[in-house]
Amino acid sequence: MKNIVLYGAGYTAEKFLCLKGQKYKISFCIDKNADRTFHGLPVYSIDDGIKNLDSEIIVVTVDSDDLEAQIKKILIGRGLVENIDFFTLSSFDKKKAVLYGNCHIFVLCDYLQNVPKFGDDYSISVFPLLGNKYSTPPTEQDLVNCDLLITQDIRENNRYGAPSAENVKGWLSCDAKSIKIPNLFGRNLFFPQAKEQDTFAESIHIGKDRIPSENSAVKHVIGFRDDNIERMIEEGKRTLDICKAIWDEEIYSSVEIKNRFDREMKKIIKRESQCDISISDYIMERFKDEKLFYDPNHPSKELLYEMSRRILLCLGYKETTAYGLSGIASDGMEMFVYGCVKKTLGMKWEQEYIKGYQKNRSLHNRPISLDEYIEEYKIWHYDF
Repeated sequence: MKNIVLYGAGYTAEKFLCLKGQKYKISFCIDKNADRTFHGLPVYSIDDGIKNLDSEIIVVTVDSDDLEAQIKKILIGRGLVENIDFFTLSSFDKKKAVLYGNCHIFVLCDYLQNVPKFGDDYSISVFPLLGNKYSTPPTEQDLVNCDLLITQDIRENNRYGAPSAENVKGWLSCDAKSIKIPNLFGRNLFFPQAKEQDTFAESIHIGKDRIPSENSAVKHVIGFRDDNIERMIEEGKRTLDICKAIWDEEIYSSVEIKNRFDREMKKIIKRESQCDISISDYIMERFKDEKLFYDPNHPSKELLYEMSRRILLCLGYKETTAYGLSGIASDGMEMFVYGCVKKTLGMKWEQEYIKGYQKNRSLHNRPISLDEYIEEYKIWHYDF
């Protein structure tokens, strides 16, 4: 193992010395407060530190994400390559795991990296497919030295023009592990009212002063349109009456609801047949007792947590409990499940508010009730 240089000579570097100082030989430190010693090690400025580099690798030992990002930028600007010439503290002395898929993988990452044994073994790099400028599908270079690939079943000729799961798997070394998981995006089990936006501009704002569609940084307030709400608004019905219809009326027949559920479950099971992880049994076991999807495209964080646990079991981990989760959830486009759907499918769970995590995706900037959702719908789509 090459000798090490610590970039950062403070509290975090001190912890590193306590934990790994006997295992690795440390040549010197780099810090903005240079020309001193740190536990007997010389401390250089960045300029002098780079000059003194021989064959060492740099480990960034700071406790601020912002400062770490600044240091990474400095080192890359000096021609150094991350995970070859320098490492962050979270990636040093660990195997490399790559997560590839849509926005669901952020929840998987949150869970996996907070399982102590897995977090000790692996650092995680995330490559999301988001359908906008923030998408970063992996390249063959990104899979160099990858020890574990966790990928959704991304198909050939997908709408993003991104490499398929099988293509990416082919870039792995022969001794790397790979796990393919089912993609639940678009599996509309519970939302017959959901209507895709005709254009991205509509999802931002379809009123007269809507924001131009090229501004992809603007978030949705109303993610899916709802023909029933729009019809009742245009008929002049009060918000209270619309709420009552959504909760109490048989807007969709039981046959239509059951057919949709069966059709979508069959699609999930079919996709699972090509994967290493299945989740349909969990959905069937739990959907009556808890909300498992926020909208047609986004599973609940609890469902994705269970998928994470199954990934860990597939890898042979006995410990599958995560600690200190951020609680990240893709509920910014969350919808209410209609009363007739809940009644037909025997759902027992109750929900008074939606958008509990992504609160900025409502006009109120907090979780909202059904009547508030309808009022926001009126404002956002009709400018009143």
